[in-house]
Amino acid sequence: AADGIGRWMNAMLRQISGSNGEFFFANLKDGTYTVAASLRTPGQAWQKSVLVELLPGQNAAGLQLVFMDGARIEGVVVDSAGVVVEGAMLNLFRDRSPSERLSVTKSDNKGEFRFHEVPPGFYKIEVRGGTREGLAEPSAGTVVHGIVAGSRGLVIELPLAATIRGYAADAEENPLRNAGVVAVLEGSFIYETTTDAMGAFTLIVPADLAVDILVLPRTPHEKFPGQFRTVADPELYGWARRVSAGTSDVLVKSQWIAR
Repeated sequence: AADGIGRWMNAMLRQISGSNGEFFFANLKDGTYTVAASLRTPGQAWQKSVLVELLPGQNAAGLQLVFMDGARIEGVVVDSAGVVVEGAMLNLFRDRSPSERLSVTKSDNKGEFRFHEVPPGFYKIEVRGGTREGLAEPSAGTVVHGIVAGSRGLVIELPLAATIRGYAADAEENPLRNAGVVAVLEGSFIYETTTDAMGAFTLIVPADLAVDILVLPRTPHEKFPGQFRTVADPELYGWARRVSAGTSDVLVKSQWIAR
């Protein structure tokens, strides 16, 4: 079923469409509304919306929100030995352009994944690793460019994994606790973790490659005890460039001063 959501001013109305897909909102005042429908399928979340202006005494009947099963991108995730990887997180972006993530999915127990309703164009997929039977640690992530909408039968091979170990510190070289640490390859996030009480971290990265390391200082969340939020100012983040897989004791220093 789809959720029909009507908004007027700061109000929100919600309806569940019936077995025939119909929905209605009654006793609406005149004004402008956004009507959105969301549909969830295994591993996917789709949304359609339309702007509706109601004039005095007018009804908006026959409104249609159509989910088109357009071009797909689908394939399978395997490790370097050809073993399928379950639970790999896949993020879809427009290729070669800074843009927001368009869709996200996970590989199933057969290593298979799919993105629905992909507009024409070229895309990249960021894979952040996963698990499989007998694997002690997550697989290394990777980035695949130049994927055309409608591609089927893709085989994304995760590279052999290695580690980078190090410490995150503030501007005064005090340990940064609970900081986010991200491995960045070709501008894409491929693995992320959190520092421990001593500021130490371990990243899982592709063997024989160098990555950039980004440290994101975090502060305790005001509203949610025990949770943390990332410092908003990018000028306070820490970077270490071109760190080779297998490196240990790397120090990444931020401009943040921990209190």
